[in-house]
Amino acid sequence: MDSTWPIPIGGTLRRRRVHELIGGQQQQGISTPRGNPNILIFTDPHKGQRYGYDLHEGLRTDGIYAYTGEGTRGDQQFLRGNAALISSVKDGRLIRLFTVQGVDATYVGAFTLADPPFEYKEIPDVDGAMRRGIIFLLAPVDADVARLVVRDGPQLLQPVIADWIQPDSGGFTIDLQPREIEMSRVEFDLQASFGNWLKSKHHVVHALSLPAGNTRIRPDIYDSTAGEVIEAKKSTARSYVRMAIGQSLDYANNARRVGIHAKPAILLPGRTEDDLNDLCQRLNVRVHTRDGNVFRESAW
Repeated sequence: MDSTWPIPIGGTLRRRRVHELIGGQQQQGISTPRGNPNILIFTDPHKGQRYGYDLHEGLRTDGIYAYTGEGTRGDQQFLRGNAALISSVKDGRLIRLFTVQGVDATYVGAFTLADPPFEYKEIPDVDGAMRRGIIFLLAPVDADVARLVVRDGPQLLQPVIADWIQPDSGGFTIDLQPREIEMSRVEFDLQASFGNWLKSKHHVVHALSLPAGNTRIRPDIYDSTAGEVIEAKKSTARSYVRMAIGQSLDYANNARRVGIHAKPAILLPGRTEDDLNDLCQRLNVRVHTRDGNVFRESAW
């Protein structure tokens, strides 16, 4: 716990006491203490049922927490608390999640916006009319997510292997008032091209979902012919390659735990730096790179 935050993870206290310690509005689901680097959010699915808040709220199987924005009538807008949440990264604020039962609030931990940071879903308003709701997608920073109910039901303990479906490589936009953010699908195009290239070489390509701790993880491609779990990245920049290496090792480790002996591999749109190639060789992470209309793989 950081030294400036007074409530330990798992700590339960009256909600009134939370605001005495930190400030912020006591009656709102999203509370924004003035002059404080934290935003407080409170979840009470039972109380939120009449506003449609319970339909999509909860911990998803990918480890992301889905939190419904505020606004009880009509389409939800990026105003007040919703505006504070969507601007939290830019403003340097952490999101502090509490579960509520009656007058008590239990601190779950600190979160930040995921990528993408939100999605739109249809939810009923207080009058029962369907409207557009904002579902914020929050990634844990320092939190005990085991305290949260998993949105999609009990975790499966077995891997799920399914047919691979080519990703849609078209661009898409998110309507973030007052502007639109263009979300690149370069990575999806890379996955689609590589998957089809593997199939042209008579490899059997699957989608794979693996149990991992309190969640499930999914490599971008599972090549069962080569025995590889593959993480794709849209860039050869160091930050992307480092992330891909870690993810591929995580996939391979959890695959082995359920009896699938798979080699970690990464897929990149071009060559990366020599020291990163050396790192991949030492860790036995295979590297696939695009070369025009074909793909090259490392010798290890």
